[in-house]
Amino acid sequence: MSASVAARRRRPALIGLGLAAAYALVCLTTLRVTGHDVRPLFEGVGPSSPYRWVNPPKEFAPGNVKPGASSTDVDLLANGSKASGLLSSDSQLVINLQAGAVPANAGDNRVTVKFVPLDASKLGRLTPPMRPDGNAYRVEMSYKPSGAPVATLTAPGNVLVVVPEPADTILFSEDGRAWKQLASRHESASGAESAAFASPGYYLAGTRQPLPSPVGTSGRGYGTVVVIVVVGLLAIVLAWTPYVRQRLRTRRSSRKQLQRGARASRSQRRR
Repeated sequence: MSASVAARRRRPALIGLGLAAAYALVCLTTLRVTGHDVRPLFEGVGPSSPYRWVNPPKEFAPGNVKPGASSTDVDLLANGSKASGLLSSDSQLVINLQAGAVPANAGDNRVTVKFVPLDASKLGRLTPPMRPDGNAYRVEMSYKPSGAPVATLTAPGNVLVVVPEPADTILFSEDGRAWKQLASRHESASGAESAAFASPGYYLAGTRQPLPSPVGTSGRGYGTVVVIVVVGLLAIVLAWTPYVRQRLRTRRSSRKQLQRGARASRSQRRR
């Protein structure tokens, strides 16, 4: 086999090795310089919006945008409030109200709905293994201009809570101390959790999943290193496969030629 042919056959393998080495170098450099996890190749395309924490875990504190309180007015008619979709300022809590959900109140022409994001760790403790999944939200409702509070709804609405990790349920509390689980539903399209909204109060998503290992511990980047190794091995296998196949074909061809030559030689000796 000539040197030029051998070089051409080794070229795919060398390219694969080079790509794997380059990817590993970029990943390890990112881990070393920024301390951030690295997304493996072929992961879902398009980043999701970062969760906005009232009191973020240490690893999410850099760059966190703390949400603030916000309020929205809903028109109040003779037969009650208009059908409305209400959104907190951080877009992490959504409430949908049916038409007439808030009953009419003499002298008032609107209802103010206020969203107050809260640090869940400062409210009533959940029963383990349940733990808070993101912020808690206090929802306040009052008539205007009288300022009288809205205690209950005549027809339940719907509340949707955006969460930083998969949730198991939504919890409700009247005072922020004692919690009860609501019959909730996982919204696969958005990854949020939803439940019936029957009255103002405190709403919080909960999860039973163990706390993830924080970034910055001694085990930081272990999962990423595993991904790097797997991707590197895959690149090597893909790059070497054509070369190995060619080698096998060449060996089989050479073996057949030797066998034909041996048979021809034996035939000539017999003659």
